[in-house]
Amino acid sequence: MPLPKFLSTFLKESPVILGMRLVVELFDEWTQLMFNLGAARCRGTKAKIEAKLTVEYHAIEKGLSLGAPRLGFGEKRILTLVSDLRWYHSVFNDRAFLERPLATIRGYISFNQERGFEPTSIRKAYDDFLDDIGPSTEPAAQGGVKLVKRSDIQGFGAQFEAFANTRHSLRNYSDAPVTREEILAAIRIAQRSPSACNRQSWHSYVFMGAEKDALLGFQGGTNGFTESVGAAIVVVGDLRNFFINEIHQPYIDGSLFAMSMMFAFHAQGMGSIPLTTSFKRRKLREFKRRFGIPDYHTPVMIIGVGHLKEEFHVAWSARKDVSDAVTFRSEETRP
Repeated sequence: MPLPKFLSTFLKESPVILGMRLVVELFDEWTQLMFNLGAARCRGTKAKIEAKLTVEYHAIEKGLSLGAPRLGFGEKRILTLVSDLRWYHSVFNDRAFLERPLATIRGYISFNQERGFEPTSIRKAYDDFLDDIGPSTEPAAQGGVKLVKRSDIQGFGAQFEAFANTRHSLRNYSDAPVTREEILAAIRIAQRSPSACNRQSWHSYVFMGAEKDALLGFQGGTNGFTESVGAAIVVVGDLRNFFINEIHQPYIDGSLFAMSMMFAFHAQGMGSIPLTTSFKRRKLREFKRRFGIPDYHTPVMIIGVGHLKEEFHVAWSARKDVSDAVTFRSEETRP
């Protein structure tokens, strides 16, 4: 016998009932975090060690980028970093990753030397490490700091406003195929997105053809235009790169990356649409299992992408006034 409407509505809106449902959802999320965050079994997982080392060497880069960094700063920290890199090399022997922190240390040494200061102990530790691991066959990485002129940046504001105002979420694409090269070009631009300590903790799973149709069918938000979407990209954040104070950071960094990617497709004259992956935990587990996404990857969103028709309709909704989206704080407005 169905419940009376008023009782059904009351139960749906009850904070107590909501709380009980949240316990189930959050317990499952807690379990995922407990086993996959970077702090869990860190020393045995290559990706987690690399995230920790990235935080360490990026701290050097941040120090160098200050207005007037103290010459020779961070000596103890950098020597500890070199020691950790030795351990990493002894365990994983991955020279490709090592090139990034080594480039930063090299940039630190050059920065100091150009200003008349010789970081003797750091230079010795760096040289000894290079002697021990031998010459590199990897392309030379860039690290440290670089000089940027204001004139290199200014002048794009009006162009970007017009560019951003012409981007829409599309639900109607042409039948022109989306190529791997077009997708890689957009991802390459999106790689410039900012991220916490430059960890770049995102990954893209690209689905094309029948796999794309299956993915979008599971997601359920493209009914009526699934076949016209040229490709679907699942953007995820890597939990192994974050620690206990950063449990939501995969969504932040992944969203920055995803928005950059959508702008990159727009710059290629293509269309895109963001699609949610905010599933209940049971559906999320099935999503990962069915489409081969490991538990340490947290889905942020799906991006559908395709080529533009000559003419097409887009949803046209009024945007909130900017005054509704901002609150200024200053001494004059402090309560």
